Order: sequence, then C-alpha cells, then structure tokens
Amino acid sequence: MSAHAHNNPSSAAPARRSQTDVTAPRGRVRAGSIGSSSSLRLKVRLTRGRLERRIAAGEPRGGSPELALREAQLTDPRNQRRLARDLRRVVAYADEHRSGGVSSSVVIDARMVRRGRWALVELAERLERAGTVDPRGVVLARELLTDGSGPLFNRHADRTVARAVRDVRDALDGRVVAAGRLVS
Repeated sequence: MSAHAHNNPSSAAPARRSQTDVTAPRGRVRAGSIGSSSSLRLKVRLTRGRLERRIAAGEPRGGSPELALREAQLTDPRNQRRLARDLRRVVAYADEHRSGGVSSSVVIDARMVRRGRWALVELAERLERAGTVDPRGVVLARELLTDGSGPLFNRHADRTVARAVRDVRDALDGRVVAAGRLVS
C-alpha cells in the first residue's frame, strides 16, 4: 500500500472500524471485540452496577455502547467460569463449616447452602459449559453470590437457595423470572 493510499481515507482500501464504533451485538460477542476504547471501558467499569440493573430490568440488548460492552463482559466464558468457581467455593465453605461462620465480613448460612447444594453445583456446571447465555442470568448469578440479604447468607430470605438458583437458570436461558425479579 502506498503512503498516499494509507493516509487517504477515500482510497479503495477497505475501511476499518474505529475503536469507538459500536453497534448492537448479534449473537455471542467477545468483550474485547466490541469497539471498547479505553474511555468506554472506564465508563463501563465505573457504572457497571447501574448497567447491570438495566440489564436485569430487561432493557433491550445492546441498547447503548456501554450496555453492549457490559453484556459482552458478563457473558464472556471466562466470567462464567469465574462465577462457577465462586459457587463451588461457597459450597466447599458450607461443607467445611457445620455452623454458620464468618467468611470475610459476611456470614454464609452453611445450613441453607447445604440444603441447596445440588442446585448450586448444577448451576456451577451450567456456567462452566460456557454456552450462550442471557446476560440477565449472569447478573442474577452475581447477585446470588453477593447479596447479603439473599438465601446464601440469610435463612429468612424470601426464597430458598434452590428457588434462587432456578431463577438464575431460567434467566440464563432467557426465560421470565418470577417473584418480581426479571421480566422479558
């Protein structure tokens, strides 16, 4: 390619997508493949909680560059495997601690986790397979692991561990989740 063709945008060379040119993803998209400029990645990092709430509320897929990037990050197979590993750690913790113990500053309810053990292990296996998933389900899986008022930590939660896992699985598959959680 000549220097003129390299510097001339009207040349016959194929146009390249800019780092900030983002369109709504179709199908499975890798997080790094969406025009994820440094400023876009930073914005997503700083607003990921708000973006996840929008995803959980059922906002249309790829509604904005930020939403598209966060969805791609959430559904990335590495993220799914990380969630699966965290679920297995919760189960292992519950198996090792027969009474409710402290894990960092949050108390995991070992009895509730053991009651829902099979469901948690099944969810971990589903995430490890890293197939195509709806990002809403990934948001719910993260919430299950981090919500101190949820069934992993609170025996008086509005749902059991098994019910919460069922909601996550349904959302991963793009189905409506009951009990005021997600809607399609």
